Amino acid sequence: MKDHPVFGVQEDEQKYITKIGSYAVIYDNQRSSIALIKNHKGDHFLPGGGLENDESLEDCVKRECLEEAGLIEETRQKSGLCLT
Repeated sequence: MKDHPVFGVQEDEQKYITKIGSYAVIYDNQRSSIALIKNHKGDHFLPGGGLENDESLEDCVKRECLEEAGLIEETRQKSGLCLT
């Protein structure tokens, strides 16, 4: 078990804000794998993040993929929406 918080785990006494974001599932058919981003704590996440200003979900995920992984993303299919 990890001794530091990870995405999706709420901690008592922590203030949270609601933020809209967009994330990509980038699948590599040849390797049968998906792209993940590893943060400084060693946790892995899908590439993506929060929207900036009047950015669309598609523009957000393209920007985040480029910033985080140097990947140029092409949206082929929107797979869903998650509300927490």
